[in-house]
Amino acid sequence: MKQTFKTNEVEEMLSFIRSNVQKHKLKKSEENRALLMSEETLVTMLEHTTGEEITLEVRYFAGNMTIRMSAKGDPFDPVADTNDDPMHAALMKSFASDIHIKSSKGVNSISITAFKSRYLLLYKLILAGALSIALSLLLKAVCSPSICQWISVQIMTTGKTLFMNCLNMLIPPLVFFSIASAIVSFGDRSQLGRIGGKTMALYAFTTVCATAIGFILVELIKPYRFGSLELQAINPAQAGVNMSFRDSLMNIFPDNIVAAFLNADTVQIIFLAVIIGLGTASVGTKGKAFQEFITAGNEVFLKLTNALVGFMPLLIFCIIGETLLGGGAGTGMGMPILVGVGVYVLAIVVMIVFYHLLLFVLGKLNPLVFTRKYLPYMLQVVGIGSSSAAIPLNMKVCEEFGIDKKVYSLSIPLGATVNMDGTTIYMAVFGLLLARLYGLPITLSVYFTLTLAILLLSAGAPPVMGSSIICLTALMRTIGLPVEEAVSMVLGVEVIAGLLRTANNAVCDMVGSLVVANQEGLLDKDKYYSNTGKA
Repeated sequence: MKQTFKTNEVEEMLSFIRSNVQKHKLKKSEENRALLMSEETLVTMLEHTTGEEITLEVRYFAGNMTIRMSAKGDPFDPVADTNDDPMHAALMKSFASDIHIKSSKGVNSISITAFKSRYLLLYKLILAGALSIALSLLLKAVCSPSICQWISVQIMTTGKTLFMNCLNMLIPPLVFFSIASAIVSFGDRSQLGRIGGKTMALYAFTTVCATAIGFILVELIKPYRFGSLELQAINPAQAGVNMSFRDSLMNIFPDNIVAAFLNADTVQIIFLAVIIGLGTASVGTKGKAFQEFITAGNEVFLKLTNALVGFMPLLIFCIIGETLLGGGAGTGMGMPILVGVGVYVLAIVVMIVFYHLLLFVLGKLNPLVFTRKYLPYMLQVVGIGSSSAAIPLNMKVCEEFGIDKKVYSLSIPLGATVNMDGTTIYMAVFGLLLARLYGLPITLSVYFTLTLAILLLSAGAPPVMGSSIICLTALMRTIGLPVEEAVSMVLGVEVIAGLLRTANNAVCDMVGSLVVANQEGLLDKDKYYSNTGKA
């Protein structure tokens, strides 16, 4: 809806905006925010208008509401160039990220993102997946296998690789600046120690539980009994990975700061972020300039990651197209692997239920509220398929849930790096299943070796899609199984497993943040219980 008004017709303009916003039946809080943002921006626009007319337009498409205003006038900044009213200035500053202005040929045009649907990315992901399936099936019907293979490799694989390269490029600085900025933002060092300690303890506890659940479900359901692959196990002494505690401890301390980033060693980057953050905070005002650099770096890389997430539908399109046109990866999954996938899905469900129990017992919060409010976002995370890419989304949700930034700016990136319960379950289920299929005698020492290797590998796993294959490869070497043959059997289910892993990890990160925030008195319960009927 678009209409032009005289600049003195303020009431008519406000009535036009109000009627067009209200007809879309938003939640009351969302409607009030949209109206307040529009009214405050209109006031600023009228102060800088030199003409006699102003054009207003309200658009609503795919769950997004945009309000546009245009009028003649000199260029100005609607956020910075406000009147002397401190309340008005504060409101405009809070709306800064949703207000954009463009000045051209003496005309100022302001675009206000009044409402953005939380389902928008999900809609795009579903559409991208459906289009990819339809196009892939059409191409397979009309093109030869060689042409389909060429499209899969040259187009789909290239698109997926480009996206993942960009994401891998952003991971090291994003993790570093996010954790370092969280540490320097604390005025109370003892509070930092409590929050960091509680967060790590909770993540470690859930990781151990995830490993145990994976093992228990495999031994209860016994997917290896649904078929025989007649595989020949090799001697565990031939293992090619030394998972000793000493080596793992030594690997935490880098001998070169630059090398830690060049190698994208997330464990070393976390260590650097912690010590540099603590060092910056300890020098007080002398480190203010460096503190501002860390804060700015965090904002920059969060912005870049958010921008990259916007291309997530393209990644889904390429992944599905690559799989369908290329005939899929992996060879001969067999019935045991298919049943193993079912065991894996069941383990994910059990862990998510377990997280809800932790939220109720340790967090003293209603888990049903969490489920209802987080479910739409969890579906988005399923489509993202990367814990790193889910960091900005989870941080945004933490704000909506009322979690203090002191908690989530540390717990979310830390969880996306070291809290890999989904990967832990993946390695526990398929590691034990493959060991059974190869006829490896499962003794207490084998369980211990598997558990230790899984815990260390999951803590250092890169938070991106496909990292579990790297971890599973190392795990196979640890227990002496033929790597290429063993891993190839589960490659065909990697895409599905990867999406579920990310959802599990994200839920655990959110629950951990809520538990710690509530225990530290850093949770706004009014926000958490908003729109639920409970105050």
